[in-house]
Amino acid sequence: MSVADSTQHFEKGDIIFQTNAPATHIYVLEKGELGVKYGDNPLVEVGSILEGESFGESALLIGGKRSATIGCETDVSVQSFDADQIKGMFKKWVDGKLMCQCLLIEMINSNEMRRAHILEKDREEPRSPVLTDLVNNAISSITTLAETVRQPDDLHEGWDDNNAFLVTGGHALIRNGENLIEIGTDTCLGASQLLLGNRPAESIMVESITHPLSGWFIPITKQYERLEDLNTGLAAVARGIAHKTVRSAAIS
Repeated sequence: MSVADSTQHFEKGDIIFQTNAPATHIYVLEKGELGVKYGDNPLVEVGSILEGESFGESALLIGGKRSATIGCETDVSVQSFDADQIKGMFKKWVDGKLMCQCLLIEMINSNEMRRAHILEKDREEPRSPVLTDLVNNAISSITTLAETVRQPDDLHEGWDDNNAFLVTGGHALIRNGENLIEIGTDTCLGASQLLLGNRPAESIMVESITHPLSGWFIPITKQYERLEDLNTGLAAVARGIAHKTVRSAAIS
């Protein structure tokens, strides 16, 4: 399950990749700071990438097109990983793939909320087809029956067992940091916090479950520990996704 990585260096002002460019690699920022911009005319800066965080995750998604432009705010060093090698590894390790998919589902939801906040969109937009495809792909590899969460304690028990909850139906209100969020489908709860060694219940408050949530509890901590043993570089990618997702939720 070997996945090679390489270190690349860029100067302040360089563009690492642009929106809609083919996505072939995923990165972890080792040193420096990056700016994230959406759109094409004009580009709108919506955030930053800090040291230890990942970027370029679209290389792991169906379609493989860049959804943002990433530029260097300072001189930077990045670790680069070939996405095809990562996909090849996860074909042989379904549980690890599910862990990664849960992280990506949380990241996409967090990114969309952050982007809507920055761009001051005042209307609800349809779910990203990339997100829906990712959730459907995750579900297709699960062989157990879906579970039902009726009370917050049901979620807490799953989290205490180091499992995230992949939500595919129902309706609930949760508070993540300062944000009150409606959830019902194409969502995952707790993966990023668990991977970073945190208790999800300390940052995700379930305000109400108006319709029971359906979905699956997905092991996170155990699979991440295995990933650390298999490939420290990819473990850094997973950790980078989690760090970015948690930070984005906190500042949205």
